[in-house]
Amino acid sequence: MVILTDGNFRKKVLDSGAPWLVEFYAPWCGHCQRLEPEWKEAASEVFEKTGDKVKLGMVDATQEQQIAQQYGVQGKSNSLYCRVYIVDRLNKANQLILKI
Repeated sequence: MVILTDGNFRKKVLDSGAPWLVEFYAPWCGHCQRLEPEWKEAASEVFEKTGDKVKLGMVDATQEQQIAQQYGVQGKSNSLYCRVYIVDRLNKANQLILKI
């Protein structure tokens, strides 16, 4: 699991040529907190099954606001929508819809 920031997102994700699953989260968000164990388990399983060909990363959208805004992640005063994107080598992003 890679912690992604405004400063490293382009180099690690967009310029890497590898497919990525990227979760945008807020540390205080109840939905995001419930998703965290599953996300970590998924990261381990994806690593094992792909030999690290598919990368997984996390973006704290409360701290990394530039990249969060670029992907349309917005929080209200008491909620932030957890979003997961598949970012491929063509730098296209497709949102996965999560039911939490």
